[in-house]
Amino acid sequence: MHAFTVPISEEAEEIDLQPPALTRLAELHVPTLIVVGDLDVLDEVTLAEQLVELITGAQLVVMPDVAHMLSMEQPEAFNRLVLDFLQTASK
Repeated sequence: MHAFTVPISEEAEEIDLQPPALTRLAELHVPTLIVVGDLDVLDEVTLAEQLVELITGAQLVVMPDVAHMLSMEQPEAFNRLVLDFLQTASK
């Protein structure tokens, strides 16, 4: 939750990709795991849902009681989730 209280520097520059990455996600044909915390800001959860729709075969996991820093807030649960996914994906 602390990450959401840190202000973004005025010098930070947002650079648009050409073409935008979102328009090319359907080109991905690899096992993909999208993980988001249920306490994250709504925009991040919405983006995760959009990624799952755009990437063929992608899986979405919403971790309970976690905000944006999943691997730091619940490292054991996050590691178990990723390792299980990798075992399944490698078969």
